[in-house]
Amino acid sequence: MRGKMKRVMALVLVAVLLLALVASALMPFVR
Repeated sequence: MRGKMKRVMALVLVAVLLLALVASALMPFVR
């Protein structure tokens, strides 16, 4: 379980970045 935490953190970071990108991209269409 040495390098697993780092991988999980990286995955969470990428997921949050993708979510932010999708949210900003869909923002004009929601209203």
